[in-house]
Amino acid sequence: MRIGWADAAPLSRPDFTTKVAIAYKECREAVMLLRLIHDARLLPASRMTAIIAEAEELRAILSSSLKTARPRT
Repeated sequence: MRIGWADAAPLSRPDFTTKVAIAYKECREAVMLLRLIHDARLLPASRMTAIIAEAEELRAILSSSLKTARPRT
């Protein structure tokens, strides 16, 4: 998979960290909304369980990336 901004000039560490932080926050919000959909029973539980699990995996990946990318003090 190619990402449009990844083909451009290399990102500085602060720019990369900012983008990952935004993605992490959006992912957290998506997980919350997916849980609301699950609780409201708008889609089959088996389908929602798999989707929520995948979103939580993505959130964990973004969290680890953010911890790695942030400068150590």
